[in-house]
Amino acid sequence: HGVTDKLLFGSDFPYTSASECIEALYSINQIAQGTNLPVVPREALRGIVERDTLALLGLA
Repeated sequence: HGVTDKLLFGSDFPYTSASECIEALYSINQIAQGTNLPVVPREALRGIVERDTLALLGLA
């Protein structure tokens, strides 16, 4: 729906690690199976995780 460029990845540190949150994000489509929720393309998920957030926020 054209909003993934507005999302920033957050790990919920110190309660969970970044790797645990990344794994959960990449498995979001498994959670949504059997529902009416749309599938999120893996490329879109990768774009959220691998985005240069510091540059996006003007901090780099």
